[in-house]
Amino acid sequence: VSEQLRSALVLLEGKWNKLDIELDFDFDEYYIVANEELLKLIWINLLDNAIKFVKETKIDSLALHYVGNQANDEPFVISKRLFATTPDMNELLSDYFIGSFKSEERYQFADDMGLENNRVYRLISDIFDNPDMVYDFSVDLATHLYENCQHPKIKGGDFIVAYFSNCNIGVETCDAVGLFKIENKDLFLTVEHDENGFEIDSVEGVNLKKMDKGCLVYNYER
Repeated sequence: VSEQLRSALVLLEGKWNKLDIELDFDFDEYYIVANEELLKLIWINLLDNAIKFVKETKIDSLALHYVGNQANDEPFVISKRLFATTPDMNELLSDYFIGSFKSEERYQFADDMGLENNRVYRLISDIFDNPDMVYDFSVDLATHLYENCQHPKIKGGDFIVAYFSNCNIGVETCDAVGLFKIENKDLFLTVEHDENGFEIDSVEGVNLKKMDKGCLVYNYER
């Protein structure tokens, strides 16, 4: 039985990997007398249905601002509203933001003077308590970042605050706030063609294979 379950999980690997499901698969060997092919189909159907009921991580709200370096007299630009995403863009950005974190290491907020004095902790807690006010608190976070960009070697960049739902942390799910800063852009080639031939051009953009700076804060064990 255990070997059949392992085989079924391997067949469905693409589905549970996409949902970032962590599996805890450890039990003794069991043997039963049954039709092997029919039993295998049963395991696949059961596991497939279980995976379908797992909610996919998605972005509920996303704010985008530009935070320059104050020491270098760079601009500080606040957007006027939340960034609206299409379903396809939501999936793309969710995969980029969540998938960029490979390590299992997690940390907790700490402050010698008390967490109530930690500005970032308070603002992210406010977002969890009032998710409909992500934009307002994202402005406060961007302002706090700009006010603390005093070293001349700190690069300016696009600052993103994203509110995620259904994030997996171990075997549990919770909401999360992502803070990301895009400081570097790469050059990409574009190729277009029509009945008259081909054209090659270049465009500057964000490389989805790597992230400059970012963190995920889970609404877990506050």
